[in-house]
Amino acid sequence: NLLSSINLTGLPSLYQLSCSNNLLTSINFNSHPNLTVLYCDNNLITSLSLNGLNNLNQVIFTSNQLSFLEIINCPQISNGSFANNLLSNINLSGNIGLVNLSIGNNNFSDVSFVTAIPNLKSLYCSGNLISNLDFVGTISTLENLNCSGNLISTLNVSNNPNFTTLQCTNNPNLVSVFLKIGREDSLSLQNAYPLNNNPNLQYVCVDSFRVNLFHNYFVSNNMNNVVVNSYCSFTPGGNF
Repeated sequence: NLLSSINLTGLPSLYQLSCSNNLLTSINFNSHPNLTVLYCDNNLITSLSLNGLNNLNQVIFTSNQLSFLEIINCPQISNGSFANNLLSNINLSGNIGLVNLSIGNNNFSDVSFVTAIPNLKSLYCSGNLISNLDFVGTISTLENLNCSGNLISTLNVSNNPNFTTLQCTNNPNLVSVFLKIGREDSLSLQNAYPLNNNPNLQYVCVDSFRVNLFHNYFVSNNMNNVVVNSYCSFTPGGNF
């Protein structure tokens, strides 16, 4: 279909909607309290406001023209996908169930609002204008982070006790990464912690049992200048 409009009035029991791959420019859902799933990716929608939809679980609005987004007090949302839009700020207040948030390929320069999401496990924010992610270390629930294609200069996830996966490629300003997570999980570095295509990367701190693994990874990616140790200092013998 190539719908340019859709009328949802008179459907108070509507609980799932899939309107992907159309030409919709606007849509109103707030009179549908039973909604659980919204799939509206690949449209032309410019604005989305959802408030107090207590049953809503998934909201997929990837590849629209969103420049305004607020989702307030929808406590059951676990998955929100808003990549490939025009967003520079969003309001996600009161969504205590949100676990996965995808906001890649937008216009964000600041995503510190995610610290107010109490159960966030996965943050995908690649392809933005972000220069500072210092706050991610305060998100104790964080497990997965994709921050490739941004402007950050340093990244520290050593204080995230459940952290498992980092994608941090194509950051031209990246100088240092701290990945000393203290767990001897089995690890495929290429898939779990890709750090290639960071031309100014100088230093990576990891657990001592991963130093050789990371060193070999950087050599194989022609990044021989990257210093890898477990001291979390540029100077060997520095503070652990």
